[in-house]
Amino acid sequence: MNRPPKKCRYCDAEIPKDALGLNRKLFERDTRRDLFMCLPCMASFLECVVEDLIEKIADLKAEGCRLFS
Repeated sequence: MNRPPKKCRYCDAEIPKDALGLNRKLFERDTRRDLFMCLPCMASFLECVVEDLIEKIADLKAEGCRLFS
């Protein structure tokens, strides 16, 4: 059975797989309650730009983080 896609808690956008992994890596407690953020909302929350988050995802993938496999 397919699960419905996760949605951003602020703007209701669908969350892609890599953004879900970053949410779980950075905000473990909130993700247990299904409170996820899309990359633009996360960038605003963390006071950075989306490109910084994309770079962090690439770094975590390169390190072999299992949240991105």
